[in-house]
Amino acid sequence: MGFENAYKFDKTYNDGGPILSLGRFWQVLPGIAGQDRKKAEQLFGEYISLFGTKPDPNSDAWYYRGQLYKDTGRTAEAKADLQKAASMGNKNAAKLLAEIK
Repeated sequence: MGFENAYKFDKTYNDGGPILSLGRFWQVLPGIAGQDRKKAEQLFGEYISLFGTKPDPNSDAWYYRGQLYKDTGRTAEAKADLQKAASMGNKNAAKLLAEIK
């Protein structure tokens, strides 16, 4: 698979694009096709640990992880990540946060 190859060759390419792409893939893949939320969560965490303190990290990492937390019933963690993403200007995160308040 392309995402996995990109991750293997250079996961930091394009400011961690392969990490986020692969995480999102595992998050949104239908369950019957092998969805793996644990892998997705691990990849989002990896992105945040590598790029979270750098200037201008991708807010989608917190948005995607917040969405994953919401979908798995971890509301407090979801709110924290969605607030972080919203504070970075992510409108989708702000919208989802408003829905779960």
